[in-house]
Amino acid sequence: MEKRSDRSDSLESEVAATQSRERGYQVPYGLKALTKREKTAWNQYTGCRTSWSEPELRTLHRIVKTETKLEKLLVEANKAPYTYEKAGGSIAEHPIHVAVRSTEKLIHSQLRVIGLNTSPERAVGTSRNGKLAVPGGEDAGEKPSSKKTRGGNLKLLA
Repeated sequence: MEKRSDRSDSLESEVAATQSRERGYQVPYGLKALTKREKTAWNQYTGCRTSWSEPELRTLHRIVKTETKLEKLLVEANKAPYTYEKAGGSIAEHPIHVAVRSTEKLIHSQLRVIGLNTSPERAVGTSRNGKLAVPGGEDAGEKPSSKKTRGGNLKLLA
């Protein structure tokens, strides 16, 4: 008989998560120490899972440090206009806002690498028993859209 996987809300998983938060994870050897503010974010991230590998902790350290950089960029970005006029007369996005956007993308991609944030394509809703909807599936044609503005078929992934 196959062993059932533990539910995320089981007593065992709650105890393991509590012990993880109490135990706390130290910054891996060879990396810069965290400030008090960064340590708060570090503890919040490490408390959301019961176990971490060394490479994941190194990536998490990079995320926390990048968040600090993002906070500084946001302070600067709030002082700068969103667009500016170039020498040739064309309008362009201010470089500080470009830096903010690329830093945010970096943080999100690193969070996906360690499994703390899923990509939009993997986001699952609570309706339809948590199944993803994709165009042209086996449920196609069973129920027409109630909006009647566009045609299309959806398939639910199992």
